[in-house]
Amino acid sequence: MQREKVDRLYNEFMEFNFIERKLTEHYYIRNEIQANNLRMLSAKQRYEQVVLQSPNLLNRVPLGYIASFLGISQETLSRIRK
Repeated sequence: MQREKVDRLYNEFMEFNFIERKLTEHYYIRNEIQANNLRMLSAKQRYEQVVLQSPNLLNRVPLGYIASFLGISQETLSRIRK
């Protein structure tokens, strides 16, 4: 969507300002948690957290993407899973 259209929506419908702010806050917090986890948790702890929070994700997403999300190699992920 072009920036002008988005600005028009914000001006015409004040609800969009509220929605945008809430979405921005949500994604900012989510990204901060992920960044902190990459710095503070071990690879195994990060994997265990994914298993607890989104167990069905492991069946739907290729392991290469999961390894990348966790900040580890596919080989390390395979070792952790064993």
